[in-house]
Amino acid sequence: LESGQKAFHQAACAACHRVAGDPATTHAILGPDLSGVGSRFDPQALLESIIHPSLVIGEKYRNPAGPNVSSMPPGLINGLKKEQVLDLIAYLAGQIIE
Repeated sequence: LESGQKAFHQAACAACHRVAGDPATTHAILGPDLSGVGSRFDPQALLESIIHPSLVIGEKYRNPAGPNVSSMPPGLINGLKKEQVLDLIAYLAGQIIE
């Protein structure tokens, strides 16, 4: 999961998304808190949300530019290699709150 956490930071996810146990994300509040995201979504849904951030947007996170436009820009994972994307998804899927 360490490589997934590195990919999380490399893709700039940590700039907006908080993850429990990652002190570098303590002040990240622009996007949804991803602590426990693996309890709510399967890996396919996680990947889909990263690739198409405007597909499903929580009311709290809608962009003033339009009701169906996410504040998260598309293409953030474009700088990652396939293995890094898979590691990122595994890292997020492992964020489980029991």
